[in-house]
Amino acid sequence: EYENLIFIVSDNGYGVDLDEIRKLLNESSSNNKGLAIKNVNDRIKLYFGDNYGLEFFNRKSGTTVIVIQPFGRGSVDND
Repeated sequence: EYENLIFIVSDNGYGVDLDEIRKLLNESSSNNKGLAIKNVNDRIKLYFGDNYGLEFFNRKSGTTVIVIQPFGRGSVDND
């Protein structure tokens, strides 16, 4: 049984369009916009499962991104 490793990254900017972020995470775009965000999220989900990945939230001032993946000693089996 693994515990979660959680990274929290926040900024104090203007925030992001959460609908646009959801689109970037769920759809492939022909102009490569958001490709890195989608790639990171897809790789985490592929390796660890759908319970893991990226989550985006707007705050009063800025955006917070949470990266969730399993944490444990040794290697993770992905059967």
